Amino acid sequence: MIPKLSEAIIRHHTIAQSFERGQGYYWAGSVNSLIQRGDRLFAKVEGSEVNAYQVDVHFDQGGITRATCTCPYDYEGWCKHIVAVLLTCLHQPDRIEQRPELAALLASLNHEQLQTIVQNLASEQPEWVDAVEVQIALLTQSKTQTSQKAPRRTTVDPKPIERQVERIINRYVEQWNDELALDEIREIIQKADQFLEQGDGNNALIILGAIARSYVQDWMNLDGSSGESGAFFEELDDALTEAILSTELSASEFQQWQKELKNWQKEVDDYGVDSFKMSLIALQQGWDYPPLREVLQGNVTESGASSSQAPDFADDLARIRLKILERQGRHQEYLYLAEAEGQTDCYLRMLLCWGDRLLRSPQHSSK
Repeated sequence: MIPKLSEAIIRHHTIAQSFERGQGYYWAGSVNSLIQRGDRLFAKVEGSEVNAYQVDVHFDQGGITRATCTCPYDYEGWCKHIVAVLLTCLHQPDRIEQRPELAALLASLNHEQLQTIVQNLASEQPEWVDAVEVQIALLTQSKTQTSQKAPRRTTVDPKPIERQVERIINRYVEQWNDELALDEIREIIQKADQFLEQGDGNNALIILGAIARSYVQDWMNLDGSSGESGAFFEELDDALTEAILSTELSASEFQQWQKELKNWQKEVDDYGVDSFKMSLIALQQGWDYPPLREVLQGNVTESGASSSQAPDFADDLARIRLKILERQGRHQEYLYLAEAEGQTDCYLRMLLCWGDRLLRSPQHSSK
């Protein structure tokens, strides 16, 4: 059973029309499969298409945390298929088939059996090969970093990641809801976030560059009816900015990334998308930008960390810089930058966490 599920909860997360139509689907018995594995519920719902729609519900002790469907519904709240599934769970819980989680299924298998299963799945679904290759590269790099004080550079191969993004987009070409494709790409971005948390900005940048390279090339193949495929460039720009500011680039690498960012900027601009400005500025400024360097040394002025009029993304850029400073334990510089950029909430939060230590520091007491 899904904790805290009620008809009121279902109505709260959808619109009246979707609830009524979902209720009709429930009464008609259109939900023909309900399988629970741990804290996820998988269901199939017969609809207007030949193939049944697939519903995926995530939950925890507090209730439902996420619910998605493969139908093209792109309006407010849950679609009618999700409603039908949840009404079935609520009123006919005995129909839910309990099955073991994937981890439990794999626990009893030996190395040879696991290898056979992966090979068989890959032969049936070619995109598995690229996904497996990416995971192996990430796991290998993670193990290497735990055994070394300094992360190694450039060990992740971008090609499998590029192919994986390409396959994701191609798989959703005829789907109206491009959010499903974007969610899968976001999962790859999360891998880059893991490298950033480990202090390896270089490999994070390689992964994000591979994603951007393929996405810029193929994103127009998505239907884009929701508008999310164009807005997704902002997420890429944010992620690239953080990775760029988290690594040291050689002169040749700087030139390469500058050229690539400008090319991407030009390509998406042809479709009315204004992106990659922040990551390009971050690349050009780095941490040696004179006004920024002055601020980090405690010379806070009204102009902040800019020598001229601040760009419209100044707040976003400041928050990304603050995130990196906090990760690196540079708390005094964090306070200086937060003060200079008017990030009051960040400033106060840092004071609450590190206030006593910072206020007693020589740099702070001398100001």
